[in-house]
Amino acid sequence: MFTPNNYKLWGIILVLLIVVLWYYTLIYQSYLVHNLVNGFWEADSTFCTEAEIDMFCIYFDEDVDFFGNRACYVLAKKDGVVIINEPTIAKLSLQWMCTGNWSANISTPKYFNINFKHIDEECREFFPQYQEMRFYPICNKMVLFAGDTITAVLYKNPVNTELKSMLEE
Repeated sequence: MFTPNNYKLWGIILVLLIVVLWYYTLIYQSYLVHNLVNGFWEADSTFCTEAEIDMFCIYFDEDVDFFGNRACYVLAKKDGVVIINEPTIAKLSLQWMCTGNWSANISTPKYFNINFKHIDEECREFFPQYQEMRFYPICNKMVLFAGDTITAVLYKNPVNTELKSMLEE
């Protein structure tokens, strides 16, 4: 019944099954992480002091299209004056070459490329359109950076996020 050719066939089937299950795990993880990103994110006082700003926050909408685009809002104040007040579209895409993204474990940081599609030209000098994001799902921390410059260290505000969902109901 089992010949050497059958062993090869069963080996190939087993390897394909493992690859398919691993691929679906990564797709599910990507879906899960994309859903964890939505909500209100605020910079803590330490980041604001070091960046010499009064406040910085971002809102990511929960509705994501097939391409990873979602409505987004960026707000920042410096010396009591609003310096960024931009409704935009944020396009998130996983960085597939980062080893943390190959794991289905959400306790490891996840790495994204992020494109803020409609950031005004004046704002791009201190908040670039193209950035990278390191996302820590377990502690709800998000770090945005462009090159070697950190542009934001944000923490999810669960109260504002929940209020938004309650207002929609």
